[in-house]
Amino acid sequence: DDYDNTGLTADQIRDMQIVKYAAAYDASDKSITYLKIATGTEGNRTPLSSAQLIAFTTYIYRVAGAGIPFEIINDPADDLKLEGDIYYNPLILDKDGKMLDGTNDTPVQDAINGYVDSLEFNGTYVNMTAIDKIQAVAGVQIVEIKEAAYRYGTYQNWQKIMAFQVAHSGYFKIDPANLKLNFYPL
Repeated sequence: DDYDNTGLTADQIRDMQIVKYAAAYDASDKSITYLKIATGTEGNRTPLSSAQLIAFTTYIYRVAGAGIPFEIINDPADDLKLEGDIYYNPLILDKDGKMLDGTNDTPVQDAINGYVDSLEFNGTYVNMTAIDKIQAVAGVQIVEIKEAAYRYGTYQNWQKIMAFQVAHSGYFKIDPANLKLNFYPL
């Protein structure tokens, strides 16, 4: 409301915005509104810098309704850990999951990372959808997720994902060290 964007294109305005992703929700067990925020790009979301967070917090205090308690969540991505058994067609994939035609050395990993990166901000990770994305890879026949877990912030203990999970920060990342795939010919 306070900025003169006259003469600027939609892309220029979008580039000037520091908060690229946001979600607000009321906690079911408390009288508080959580504001999850991030900047960056699809697949490379990051927390706001200290200076950006101060500016955002100042703005929110100016526009928030009186008496509405809120908490801003500006955290790094929640860590995601997956372990799965991949049963594959040995005429298409090798024992490491590489395409035999040499077009891709990590098609299964790419499918998983693509799914995680494509989740909308504060969207829900779903084990069954991850399986569907993996099974869409040429040569993959059967997928069994043996373990799905997440953690966030400074927590070191992994929390099991039963069927689905929304990230505390609003987004997930999966480090290659936290992706264990076992390939079995079928």
